[in-house]
Amino acid sequence: MKTKFNYTLLLAFFALLTFSSCQDEVIEITGPSENQVIAPQSTLANLMMSTSSNDGTTDDIMDSANCLSVNLPVTIIVNGITITITTEEDLDFIRDVFEEFSDDDDTLEFIFPITIVLNDHTEVVIENMDQLENFIDRCENEEVIECVDFVYPISFSIYNTDFQVIETVVIENDRKLYQFMERIENAEQAILASLNFPVKMVYANGETVEVHNNQELERVINEAEDMCDQEDDCDIDEVDEYLMECYWKIFRYNGDDHLRPYHLAFLENGQLKVINPDGSTSIYGTWNTRETDDGIVLKITELNAFNENLSGEWLIEECDDDRFKLVRESDIAGTSDTTMVLKQRCEDEPDCSAQEIKRYLKDCSWYAGTNLNSSGALGKFNFAEDGTLTMEDSNPASGAITGTWEVALTDYAIKLILDLPAPYDNFSGYWKVYECDDNRIKVIRENHYIVFEKECYNPFDCFENRDVVICEDGVEFDGIATFNLNEVYDECSNDDVEVTFHLSESEAHNNDNALPSEYTNTNNQQPLWVRVTLAGTTRYEVFFAVLYVEDCSDDCTEEMIDSYLVEANCHWVPVAINSSNDFNGYDFYFNANQDLVIKDSNGNETVGTWSTNAGTGTGVVISISQIAAPFEPFNKDWVVVECGAERMILVNDNVELIIERECL
Repeated sequence: MKTKFNYTLLLAFFALLTFSSCQDEVIEITGPSENQVIAPQSTLANLMMSTSSNDGTTDDIMDSANCLSVNLPVTIIVNGITITITTEEDLDFIRDVFEEFSDDDDTLEFIFPITIVLNDHTEVVIENMDQLENFIDRCENEEVIECVDFVYPISFSIYNTDFQVIETVVIENDRKLYQFMERIENAEQAILASLNFPVKMVYANGETVEVHNNQELERVINEAEDMCDQEDDCDIDEVDEYLMECYWKIFRYNGDDHLRPYHLAFLENGQLKVINPDGSTSIYGTWNTRETDDGIVLKITELNAFNENLSGEWLIEECDDDRFKLVRESDIAGTSDTTMVLKQRCEDEPDCSAQEIKRYLKDCSWYAGTNLNSSGALGKFNFAEDGTLTMEDSNPASGAITGTWEVALTDYAIKLILDLPAPYDNFSGYWKVYECDDNRIKVIRENHYIVFEKECYNPFDCFENRDVVICEDGVEFDGIATFNLNEVYDECSNDDVEVTFHLSESEAHNNDNALPSEYTNTNNQQPLWVRVTLAGTTRYEVFFAVLYVEDCSDDCTEEMIDSYLVEANCHWVPVAINSSNDFNGYDFYFNANQDLVIKDSNGNETVGTWSTNAGTGTGVVISISQIAAPFEPFNKDWVVVECGAERMILVNDNVELIIERECL
């Protein structure tokens, strides 16, 4: 039960206390005035608790919860990039990774266990994601004042009922202050305490103010919200200084990445240079900044290229010494504003991000050289999606070596982390990315380096979607035949790939129910899906092949087909192309001079060319070309899979064309 004091009655005795005799172990001072005591449940007490509460909003990009924060340092995996967050400034790494590409799914995983801190500074160890989500789902947000803090240390005087100081409590941080205020609020016997002034307060924008009594302290905390609104405001001198300090990379442009390779250089004379991806400078303009009621505006003019993309007045919506978010209002009704994010790139920084490096390394093989061994050569590296690293030594007799790799953001640098077994374990560890582009990456550690250079041999290049046609010249044509699937891609090397055929795309992706090499089709024009897997890996691609059986009886020779097509007083009608009858109102005239004349019902003509050839193991091919719109779909090499004097079926990849003859 709490004992409540009548503070007015107690304070009436303050004057008498100065005349009382000294008591052992009691410091005799003049008692506090009524306005100096911090009363439980008072406005000031509540404000001080809110000011000292743990601010859970600072790391919302990481945990999406205002009621808690994650103790630092913490290691997370963001879009496959390992990041060690050691300070609140490091949280910008997460935002940068999320914003970098618009064509990916943003993910964030914690490396558990982690420790979370609630608004009341209670610490809880979390072992897995389920535990964290349970806390997030049921946590309650306390009132937190984010925009002002005490400058520690501060101290309180504690009084006895005779208003003599019996204790001085020194507070070193928010957690201690919050616990002290809870002690005042929840004590069974009222605690008489006063804050020892003067006290300094610091606003979120870095400004400080000194307060001398409770009334000033209450006013300063209440005014903190206004100062917080100004926290993200940009000072025009700082903006100019930041812009001219280094190059600026166009990190994002309206959710698109087409301007990402370009850099902007803001020169002191007001000139703007747009640096091309190859390093040359060929685009110039001017720039200046000015203050408006809405904020600071960056104006770009007089560009000799990219005028539509970059020119205009850009409101600086967010600013930092290494990042700007700019918004340009649209002049066209019904169209949205344009947003551009610039990231600072100084000359001693690699010109690529952690995500870009990871994408580069996963693409193709990389040959490495180093000064860490006597030979200078390391051999070929393959960086797999799952984090597996395969190294083929420059000495083929050594065989392949398997390790792991990852890309991390730590200590304000991009690191390539290698883990290799002996005798290459001296290459294991953290390597700082020093130089990088999509074909060459240099990493350093102390006085050593590794240089990776890309070599793109694509084992899948030879494979493609294709039609497979064989001839059947039996008495009764039924479109069914036995195919040797091993011969479908016989021109492609199978030394480092495995090729399997499947009846469905899902079976191909799952590598289920591979067909035998001798396969009899169940219907003419039967599609098969082809899985090509790189040997010794899980890397694969899927293609499709369509099995056609051609009637190769004597009436389907090239000469016979030519005679059918140019028959006097006859023309051909495309009754269906790819199951569509959009063109069955047109008449196709195959003239002997190789002109193809297409007529509509009004007699309007479109002219192209046609020819035939015997093909190479595929049957007779009818080639149609040079036909203008809307007849472009016919400009192909068509394999004749069924032929006759009155009707033919032609195919190109998976497109089927049926033509029928009409004669006068």
